[in-house]
Amino acid sequence: MKTLILLLCVLPLTAPPEQQPLESQKATQPTPAFAIGEVTGTEVNVRSGPSGNYYAVMRLSAGHRVVIVDRRPSWVAIAPPKGAYSLIAREYIDPDGENKGVVNGDRVWVRAGSDLSEQFYAKQVQLNEGRSVTIVGETETHYRIIPPKGAKLWISEDYVRLIEDADVESGTAAEPAVAEAPAERPASTPPATKATQPTQSAPTAPKITGIKSGNIQKRIEAIESVLDKEFEKERSERDIPMLIKRFTPIAEQDDDTVAKHYARYRIQQLERVIQHAETLKKLQVLDEQWTQSRHQFLKQRTSLHRARPELTRAFDVRGKFIISAAYSNPVGPRRYRLIDPDSTGMIPRTIAYVEIDPQSEIDPQAFLGRYVGVRARSRHLLESTVDRMLVYIAAEIVILEEVAEDAPQ
Repeated sequence: MKTLILLLCVLPLTAPPEQQPLESQKATQPTPAFAIGEVTGTEVNVRSGPSGNYYAVMRLSAGHRVVIVDRRPSWVAIAPPKGAYSLIAREYIDPDGENKGVVNGDRVWVRAGSDLSEQFYAKQVQLNEGRSVTIVGETETHYRIIPPKGAKLWISEDYVRLIEDADVESGTAAEPAVAEAPAERPASTPPATKATQPTQSAPTAPKITGIKSGNIQKRIEAIESVLDKEFEKERSERDIPMLIKRFTPIAEQDDDTVAKHYARYRIQQLERVIQHAETLKKLQVLDEQWTQSRHQFLKQRTSLHRARPELTRAFDVRGKFIISAAYSNPVGPRRYRLIDPDSTGMIPRTIAYVEIDPQSEIDPQAFLGRYVGVRARSRHLLESTVDRMLVYIAAEIVILEEVAEDAPQ
């Protein structure tokens, strides 16, 4: 078990009055990153990219609050709201217990998932081998996962306004940044990360008045001076028991009641410092054990040969492989047409579309203009065209024979 505390930093805003939409604000002050925004429209589309050409992934109603993490002209990027999910190809995930998975390749793309569209071409972040993900669903070709750190979605700034002193609506889906479990620090000081843990401040001394004995007052001041010097040292070098021992005689005397209660309070604070230090050591031991177990698991897994699924001998579809004008735009899925080379007329008959996964090793240029057979990893029905058409996700393409250059294109 990894013992980490989740930390999501939302910076304070110095935005114009919240009644102004972002469109009217940008002339005087740009939208800051890591701000809080509120949706102002009804059923506003959240999209996979900063343009109306990107597919919508979900809709938000007026009043929904979001975390703004970036902006583009006329668009703001937000942390994926609760209910959003990302997609990652099944072949790059090894299930690792209930609702968990581990990435088994390097630089694997995570894409924006959608319940409003069958498209999933929008890339979000890349994950490397060993990264753990939380699985929330699956399709025939992909796992649905909680959006990892760095994933973002987009919404038109015409439908968002900045607000101040507000909390984000419960549960943004994206993984927040992580930090080391905090040690005994004042509540006003943020916890430090593992790489940069500064020396903690000493426990805050209570304000006191009414110590009658000048001698005891001097003794307390001398102990407090020593206490401040101890907390300037590294945590492992502090002598906390020595401080407790010096406060004990004052806590046990009965001549000055105010000084007695003060010393008791300081002893309780120092005892909590010791308890927190012991707890932190135990957490560090557990963290090291988890890391060692994880490395051992990954080492064993990489030594295993992962068998690829066997392909049937029969081809799922055959035809002449050509470029599709409808899907030649660089933004979108890489799809090609399979046409009947024996069809007559000005427009050849389309048999199906073939989609090439960007992470696939298949080079479509090698098959252009040739009669091929396609073995598919999966297929789905494309209903957004005039005539419904099958789309095959290629696992293998084989050249069956050459096609004459003057064949219809």
